[in-house]
Amino acid sequence: MSVYTLLKRLGVGLKGSACLSGFIVLSYGVMTGFGPSTERAVIMFLVRMGAVYLGCTYDFLSALSFSALILFVSRPLSILQTGVWFSFA
Repeated sequence: MSVYTLLKRLGVGLKGSACLSGFIVLSYGVMTGFGPSTERAVIMFLVRMGAVYLGCTYDFLSALSFSALILFVSRPLSILQTGVWFSFA
Protein backbone atom coordinates (compact mmCIF):
# COMPACT_ATOMS: atom_id res chain seq x y z
CA MET A 1 0.00 0.00 0.00
CA SER A 2 2.95 2.31 0.59
CA VAL A 3 4.11 1.90 -3.00
CA TYR A 4 0.57 2.51 -4.23
CA THR A 5 0.27 5.67 -2.14
CA LEU A 6 3.71 6.91 -3.23
CA LEU A 7 2.95 6.34 -6.90
CA LYS A 8 -0.40 8.07 -6.54
CA ARG A 9 1.27 11.09 -4.92
CA LEU A 10 3.90 11.19 -7.66
CA GLY A 11 1.11 11.68 -10.19
CA VAL A 12 1.07 8.27 -11.87
CA GLY A 13 -2.71 8.16 -11.51
CA LEU A 14 -5.06 5.71 -9.84
CA LYS A 15 -5.05 3.04 -12.55
CA GLY A 16 -1.32 3.22 -13.17
CA SER A 17 -0.55 3.08 -9.45
CA ALA A 18 -2.91 0.13 -8.99
CA CYS A 19 -1.40 -1.82 -11.89
CA LEU A 20 2.22 -1.17 -10.93
CA SER A 21 1.78 -1.89 -7.23
CA GLY A 22 -0.24 -5.03 -8.08
CA PHE A 23 2.61 -6.21 -10.29
CA ILE A 24 5.13 -5.57 -7.50
CA VAL A 25 3.09 -7.52 -4.93
CA LEU A 26 2.52 -10.36 -7.39
CA SER A 27 6.28 -10.46 -8.07
CA TYR A 28 6.90 -10.61 -4.32
CA GLY A 29 4.55 -13.57 -4.04
CA VAL A 30 6.38 -15.40 -6.83
CA MET A 31 9.75 -14.57 -5.27
CA THR A 32 8.73 -15.99 -1.88
CA GLY A 33 7.21 -19.18 -3.30
CA PHE A 34 3.53 -18.35 -2.73
CA GLY A 35 3.05 -19.93 0.66
CA PRO A 36 -0.60 -20.10 1.76
CA SER A 37 -0.39 -16.95 3.90
CA THR A 38 1.39 -15.05 1.15
CA GLU A 39 -1.16 -16.24 -1.37
CA ARG A 40 -3.99 -14.92 0.82
CA ALA A 41 -2.32 -11.54 1.18
CA VAL A 42 -1.54 -11.25 -2.54
CA ILE A 43 -5.08 -12.21 -3.56
CA MET A 44 -6.60 -9.71 -1.15
CA PHE A 45 -4.26 -6.96 -2.36
CA LEU A 46 -5.03 -7.73 -6.00
CA VAL A 47 -8.75 -7.61 -5.24
CA ARG A 48 -8.24 -4.21 -3.62
CA MET A 49 -6.25 -2.91 -6.59
CA GLY A 50 -8.86 -4.35 -8.94
CA ALA A 51 -11.51 -2.38 -7.10
CA VAL A 52 -9.43 0.78 -7.46
CA TYR A 53 -8.88 0.10 -11.16
CA LEU A 54 -12.58 -0.51 -11.81
CA GLY A 55 -13.71 2.35 -9.60
CA CYS A 56 -15.59 0.10 -7.19
CA THR A 57 -15.54 0.00 -3.42
CA TYR A 58 -13.40 -2.55 -1.59
CA ASP A 59 -15.10 -4.95 0.80
CA PHE A 60 -12.68 -6.61 3.23
CA LEU A 61 -14.89 -9.59 4.09
CA SER A 62 -15.63 -10.35 0.44
CA ALA A 63 -11.93 -10.22 -0.41
CA LEU A 64 -11.13 -12.47 2.56
CA SER A 65 -13.81 -14.96 1.51
CA PHE A 66 -12.65 -14.90 -2.11
CA SER A 67 -9.05 -15.55 -1.08
CA ALA A 68 -10.18 -18.43 1.17
CA LEU A 69 -12.17 -19.93 -1.69
CA ILE A 70 -9.22 -19.79 -4.08
CA LEU A 71 -6.75 -21.03 -1.49
CA PHE A 72 -8.83 -23.96 -0.26
CA VAL A 73 -9.85 -25.07 -3.75
CA SER A 74 -6.25 -25.04 -4.98
CA ARG A 75 -4.76 -26.47 -1.75
CA PRO A 76 -7.40 -28.29 0.30
CA LEU A 77 -4.95 -29.55 2.94
CA SER A 78 -3.75 -26.04 3.73
CA ILE A 79 -6.78 -25.68 6.01
CA LEU A 80 -4.91 -27.90 8.48
CA GLN A 81 -1.94 -25.51 8.77
CA THR A 82 -1.78 -23.28 11.81
CA GLY A 83 -0.16 -20.46 9.83
CA VAL A 84 -3.17 -20.33 7.55
CA TRP A 85 -5.52 -20.08 10.52
CA PHE A 86 -3.48 -17.20 11.96
CA SER A 87 -3.31 -15.52 8.57
CA PHE A 88 -7.09 -15.51 8.24
CA ALA A 89 -7.59 -14.50 11.87
